Amino acid sequence: MIEISFLTGMILVFIGWILFRGAVYLKTRCFDRKHEAKQIFFLVNLLDYASKSDLLLNIIGNFAMFIPTGIMTPLIYPQLKSFKKTLLTGAGISLAIEIIQLPFAVRASDVDDLILNTLGCIAGYGIYALVRLLAKRKAGK
Repeated sequence: MIEISFLTGMILVFIGWILFRGAVYLKTRCFDRKHEAKQIFFLVNLLDYASKSDLLLNIIGNFAMFIPTGIMTPLIYPQLKSFKKTLLTGAGISLAIEIIQLPFAVRASDVDDLILNTLGCIAGYGIYALVRLLAKRKAGK
């Protein structure tokens, strides 16, 4: 097995990204500077970690942290049972946490956290909906 350093891996990802975007340009013959700047900003933001373990800890931690929110929100608050209301609740809680962290130097507010928390909430709601569907099927038999 070949091991490469985290930095080398990130450089390879960046080169791959440039090649991919170049192929898209050759196919579409369309180049939008604003869109490309957003894409590069997004990529750089994702790669802004000191090590692979920091990256995994951030992604998995923020995602997993909000799975219970997606499960428990419709269970505890029946008026928030719809996907949209649960999604907005999870995103709102995550946004509140990020805003509260702004004045503290120890914690950092990050849009990645908001996105990953919200995705975790969506996954939690998916688990809730699946269990609910299975329970209805079992009750119907």
